[in-house]
Amino acid sequence: MSQPQALGTRVRIEFAQASDPGRDPNKQVNEDSCGYAETRFGHLVVLCDGMGGHYGGREASRTAIATIFEVIDQAPTGATAATALKAAIEEAGRRVYQLGGPPENRGRPGSTVVAMLIGDRGLDVAHVGDSRAYCIRAGQIYPLTRDHSMVQGMIDAGMLTEAEAIGHPDANKITRALGMRAEVEVEVRPEPMEMFPGDIFLQSSDGLTDLVLGVDILGSVRQALNSGALPHACNQLVNLANDRGGHDNITVQMVRIVELAPRASHTIPQAPAIAPEPAASRPAPPQETRPMAAVDTAAAAGTKLGLPPPVPVPTLLSPSTSSAAPTAPEQGGLPLPPPSPSSPGFAPVQPTAVDRPVAPSPTMPEQPRLAPFAAQLPLPPPSARYAPPQATQVTGQGPSPTHPPEVPKAVPSAPLSAPAGARPSQAGIVYVIIGMSAVIAVLLLLLIWALFLR
Repeated sequence: MSQPQALGTRVRIEFAQASDPGRDPNKQVNEDSCGYAETRFGHLVVLCDGMGGHYGGREASRTAIATIFEVIDQAPTGATAATALKAAIEEAGRRVYQLGGPPENRGRPGSTVVAMLIGDRGLDVAHVGDSRAYCIRAGQIYPLTRDHSMVQGMIDAGMLTEAEAIGHPDANKITRALGMRAEVEVEVRPEPMEMFPGDIFLQSSDGLTDLVLGVDILGSVRQALNSGALPHACNQLVNLANDRGGHDNITVQMVRIVELAPRASHTIPQAPAIAPEPAASRPAPPQETRPMAAVDTAAAAGTKLGLPPPVPVPTLLSPSTSSAAPTAPEQGGLPLPPPSPSSPGFAPVQPTAVDRPVAPSPTMPEQPRLAPFAAQLPLPPPSARYAPPQATQVTGQGPSPTHPPEVPKAVPSAPLSAPAGARPSQAGIVYVIIGMSAVIAVLLLLLIWALFLR
């Protein structure tokens, strides 16, 4: 359904959502809650996934989403959208915690949350738990959040790939949630993300992402938008999760950017501003000798920004959405959304007797630092969710024929040739022993001959 521009912003969007209890007969009480509101900061889209038993989880998610809508506009004057969103989610965590009664109670209700604020300054995203946000731009899909879960920790450490995480026995164990403690650590993007007309932002509960990879989400959305509107795309994703088992409640929200406020041209932060040369004095760019596919433009821009390559798809969503988006200067196409920041350290939470227990977060090795150019930008380090993918064609809503390759573990290998001053090889030691044995044998023979045979 189409939405007017929100209060205090000139951004116009289309918004749709769909929710379903899934196929599990034991989970027919839908514990997910979702909603949309127009605020003084812009369009607010929130999704909460409750846990802790049928009615306890539903009450937790409803309490969380009602609190966020209530508190967001009570932010003090001068607060940014990101700080207001963070404060609202923190207050939601306190109220959900109060639902569990005294602190000594172990079986407490809880909820995950993912929320987006879309305003004139860009897109702000905040989340707690394993509900996710994605951006679909120029025929590619990009994760905007990183799960607070045990399985995500194993993916970050290179122990699992995204494909191997599907159906993992620890997929329901999260390391952060509203209601587990009186104070919750909310992960918020450090800078608003620039938007373009035609961008699609998607939020979902783990009832979808536990069963469907990002490339399958993109293929389903592309096919649905070719034959229908945004609500049809949401329903298609719900049907896709149900077709693959529907083991949990499924909720999907989608936002498409229709119109943005007029603005000055954007440049890369901290990059030097250089006056453009006259067109006549500029050398002609080299001609490409091979035809470029539709995904080459986005991949080249991502390489220049030091970002991970997206999941390749042969064609764009539709000619209308791709042509409506303006082209950023000197990036060969639309700029890519920067990935989510690394999750800061969080104290382990003991498992509780709920449907989706919170588990201690495993200790992970330090992630590699950004390249020098990327480190100059106010962007978070690349998301570890997707390893560099193989080329893949999406033919339908079925499982992806190929998945991103597993991150190889580092295996030390012996050098081809030993440098000067290095320790001798094993073969060299054997030769030395044989030579010394021969010398000793000759000396023994000479000694015997001198003592007995003369």
